[in-house]
Amino acid sequence: MLIRFSLQQPTTRQKLTTTAEILMNRSLILPIYKSVLWGTCMGTEYLDKLFETKSIAVIGASNREGSAGYRIFHNLISNDYQGKVYPVNLKHEKIQGIKAYKSVLDIPDTVEMAVVITPAKTVLGVAEECGKKGIHGMLIISAGFKEVG
Repeated sequence: MLIRFSLQQPTTRQKLTTTAEILMNRSLILPIYKSVLWGTCMGTEYLDKLFETKSIAVIGASNREGSAGYRIFHNLISNDYQGKVYPVNLKHEKIQGIKAYKSVLDIPDTVEMAVVITPAKTVLGVAEECGKKGIHGMLIISAGFKEVG
């Protein structure tokens, strides 16, 4: 189950039931196993997957200096982050000198969080792969959702 973080509850018209609907509403999504979309509180253990994660897949990591994929991946590997970082890129075998994977499904280890830095049209497919991989948290940094409304 996925939950949308917002200060307002959705109206009946905004009922969120699928990954696509949640993503199209530009929301940060997290899997919630023992909660309903609205009404119950959740424990901090779900937020720990975002703030105290031991492994991160950077989907859209890049070798192109100046790009968001380059900066985010570079910041993770060159600072004090103690966990594992996995670059995911369809086109390159290495990103900034580190073995890259074509998909999160190809990463042999457990991944707790994904940072998705891809165009809007690819986000839904990436989110589905993250779900299949068992990734517990996603941060989506994307553009191109404005035409949705």
